[in-house]
Amino acid sequence: MRYVVIGNSAAGTSAAEAIRRVDPLGSITVVSDEELPAYSRSLTPNLIAGEVDKKELFYRPANFYQAHNIEPLLGRRAVSLDPAAGRITLDDGKELPYDRLLVATGAAAIRPPIKGIELAFTLRTLEDAQAIMATEAEKAVVLGGGLVGLKVAQALRKRGLKVHVVVKSPRLLSRQLDAQGGEILRRAVEEAGAELTFGQDAREVLGGPDEVILEDGRRLEAEMVVVAKGVRPRAELLEAAGGKVGRGVVVDERMQTSIPHIYAAGDVAEVPDLVTGERIVSAVWPSAVAQGRVAGLNMAGQERRYAGALMPLNAVDLFGVPIVSLGLTLPCDEGYEVLTRYHPERGLYRKLVLKGDVLVGAVLMGEIEKAGVLAALIRQQVDVSQLKGRLIERGFGYAHFVKPMVPAPRPSPVSQCFHG
Repeated sequence: MRYVVIGNSAAGTSAAEAIRRVDPLGSITVVSDEELPAYSRSLTPNLIAGEVDKKELFYRPANFYQAHNIEPLLGRRAVSLDPAAGRITLDDGKELPYDRLLVATGAAAIRPPIKGIELAFTLRTLEDAQAIMATEAEKAVVLGGGLVGLKVAQALRKRGLKVHVVVKSPRLLSRQLDAQGGEILRRAVEEAGAELTFGQDAREVLGGPDEVILEDGRRLEAEMVVVAKGVRPRAELLEAAGGKVGRGVVVDERMQTSIPHIYAAGDVAEVPDLVTGERIVSAVWPSAVAQGRVAGLNMAGQERRYAGALMPLNAVDLFGVPIVSLGLTLPCDEGYEVLTRYHPERGLYRKLVLKGDVLVGAVLMGEIEKAGVLAALIRQQVDVSQLKGRLIERGFGYAHFVKPMVPAPRPSPVSQCFHG
């Protein structure tokens, strides 16, 4: 059996390992447009901040490919896919035949249609991080108040730069946090010395000392601009070959695409959300690893099913505030019960979202120790009717389940509501 994996990050590496566990003899070729062995993209902000060394980003040993009998084609890009012939073509003209193919091409940073945006940095790769680190600057503007934008802002503050974060939304992390959670984070960011502007976006990025002009005409001085406005799945290869693409590459429970013998996993794949039932792209590391493993096992003939992603699923420490968000945190319509404990003076916030007798979402800020318990309740759709009053308590944990957790009837589809 000939296996070809396009992509060398979390999903691709996980898939290659899964294939090799099942099939010790098949040939595995990993194609990556980066010249580096597998590394952790999620640690690039820590590299910028000086918290880790470059070598700490590489999460597999130097002999990984040799030990698993994998042929790495690094610094090579797949430019076309011919499903009928069962082969891909690389940018140097080389053709690779396959019996099973995994598309794990990840996602690319979005550059919004802003004049001069090509002058701004993005952060997706190690090369991006090194470019930021190599730039001499005292002042930086970060466009975007989501996870990546705030991680970059935090890293630049730790490097000693003056940082101004421009946020179009009315609050930080507007896809995870409500007004109360956003207020705790806002205080922490400003106490760390970063400036914030809400309700604005850049109108133009300039190349001089006044680098950013906002929509209202204000000018922000900076020697560096970083844009963090989300990502888009790199689905072009499969789409050009006739594969079904929605928000990402559409896959079934086996991670197989609409084209036989071709699979997709990671930031490029569109999968069901465990809570809402909607089709989403789960662009987080744990999901990519799990999807890659399922894809690899199925490619090698060992039947597995991917139940879906729990989104949002984020665990992060931003400006001294540990934050975990799980599932549906911002319900749009009626029919939900929301429990909260809010202590802004201590930087503590706990929010639980229930639909009927089922926990469907949670936000923990400041104290996140019980996040694993809550995640299990959400994933397994446990009936919590007898424990609703205790879920919000600080001491709640597995010990409260003296009997096996019993799944509740599956709730009707729900939707996440993003403001701004």
